[in-house]
Amino acid sequence: MKLPIPRTSGAWIRFTLAFGMLVLILYYLSLTITNRVAIESRVNAEVLPEVAQIDGVIHGKVPPRGSVVHKGDLLASIRSNRVDDRTLSEVSSALDAAQLRTANLQSVITRLTQEHDELSKRHEQQNQLMAQRVSAVGNELAASFRSAKEDYYQALHAMRRGKKLSQSNNISDSQYENLAHDYERAQASLSRLQALIDQNEADKAAVSHGVTLTGNYADTPYLIQRMDEIQLKLIDYTGQLRDLQASIAELTQRKQAEADRIAKLSLQDIHAHVDGVVWRAHQKAGIETLRGSTILSLIDCETVFVEATVYERFLDQIAIGQTAKVQLLGYSEVMDVEVVTILGSSINLHANENVAVPMRKNPGEATVVLKFNSVDQVKNYPMCGVGRTAEVFFTEETVSQTLKNWLP
Repeated sequence: MKLPIPRTSGAWIRFTLAFGMLVLILYYLSLTITNRVAIESRVNAEVLPEVAQIDGVIHGKVPPRGSVVHKGDLLASIRSNRVDDRTLSEVSSALDAAQLRTANLQSVITRLTQEHDELSKRHEQQNQLMAQRVSAVGNELAASFRSAKEDYYQALHAMRRGKKLSQSNNISDSQYENLAHDYERAQASLSRLQALIDQNEADKAAVSHGVTLTGNYADTPYLIQRMDEIQLKLIDYTGQLRDLQASIAELTQRKQAEADRIAKLSLQDIHAHVDGVVWRAHQKAGIETLRGSTILSLIDCETVFVEATVYERFLDQIAIGQTAKVQLLGYSEVMDVEVVTILGSSINLHANENVAVPMRKNPGEATVVLKFNSVDQVKNYPMCGVGRTAEVFFTEETVSQTLKNWLP
């Protein structure tokens, strides 16, 4: 049977188009029947929920659907006012009391130190005056001792001369006794002055140490007693101050730890865990949320995959690790993919929540999961291409490439 040859140019064009479409349909059917192309394919991805860890109110603007996020970006903040802060209040009160007591103790130590310094200056001045007085007394005693010593030698010579005169009966016995008595009195005066000089030397030594010797006992001045009392108090208060400072350091650490704990329980910053796209914002700013609630869902563009439906009778022609081609409808770019999972018609791929709804599988149809060899190509598409219909070819060339080779 011969096909009629159209004679007009318009009819020729219509005939060419109809014939080309018929060839294309027959070719595509042959690809499907021979398992060279998938029956149905689409791009899918798992949903990564960002969950609230505390009860509170959402602050900050939650990124809308389709927003591109990077790992570490702040997505939202949750603040709670339900945290029990009684322990922090108790620790803060104890810390304030310890700091107040420390301030008072430091004030007392400062006052006692100033008093001790003032008494020390006064004591030094008194020592200087006492040393001058003792030195003056010593000088007077030395002069008196010299004079008494001269009187002693004069009395000694007079007694010796009177003894000779008495033996020669030139003077009476009573006169000699008077001379002897003068000698004894001069000797006693000299001994008394020598004792006073020795006492003066002892006083000089005592004055240098702040002690005054009077009579047969030692007298410690009031200034020294008061300074000793102050010194003992300063030692005691300094020890108390060190204990308080150690207690303040411990309370400060406890307060900081408690504040950090409350901050963790009362504030949560939700950061993106992956580089991807916001798939859905479940809650908005200003809304009160509960612990465990999903704030938003992300798509990890690194884990986007393709689901393709094929006839089970051709599964022996597909193997894990096999390469294929994928092309999103509406785009001319062809991307390389690799088979990673092959599932029969009775196995549910969607045990976890995915973005795209499950494809309907008829009996005898299997699912093949393919991953992109280069995720950078996927990132160029809106929403990383998730949810888009795709064509998967298990041959080295696509239909469009074949048509280009066929058509003149």
